Amino acid sequence: MLKGLVKISGLVVMVLGLALLAFYAFQSFDGYTAEKQREAPGGSPPATQGVEQQSPAGPEDKTLELTVPEAGVEDATIPTSPPTEAALRDNAAVRLPGTGLPWQEVANVYIAGHELGYPFTDSFRAFYEIKDMEEGDEIFLTDAAGTRYTYEVFEVLIVQPGELWVLDPVPGRNIVSLQVSETQQKQGDVTPKRVVRGRLIEKS
Repeated sequence: MLKGLVKISGLVVMVLGLALLAFYAFQSFDGYTAEKQREAPGGSPPATQGVEQQSPAGPEDKTLELTVPEAGVEDATIPTSPPTEAALRDNAAVRLPGTGLPWQEVANVYIAGHELGYPFTDSFRAFYEIKDMEEGDEIFLTDAAGTRYTYEVFEVLIVQPGELWVLDPVPGRNIVSLQVSETQQKQGDVTPKRVVRGRLIEKS
């Protein structure tokens, strides 16, 4: 009887452990997680999650279309999805859930993609030339209703995995952020991220 209980307890612990590992694998993207309960640099309070529910209503379909002339990205379909390997294999990039949408007055539309991606898929080298972008370059987003948003790059950052403040909105501004891994700067298992940020300059 005792041996049976020990075996059952061991099995339960193993199942719970596997479930926990699966949860963190789903949530993580090279060190980025959904965890937002922290203080940003400079003592700023953490950003509020669920940005989409606090904003003016836009199209029910949150799928976006991305064009970045300077990076060779043209009319790429950007769904809203956790940045799992499956999502980043099947799409050029994804908008991270809980981040901003272009029709909001204050937003950080955060889009993540692979540098190299997978051959014969939309992800293949989709964000490879993001590393060449500079201040003044333009980024275009189009929503499902056909409204086009033009952004101008104002900042290029290199951040480490876990610097979650880059997901936060910038007070009083509508911006877009394009994230790609900096594989050439990889040190051991740590791969920095390049984040190109643009501010909204036109809506048509």
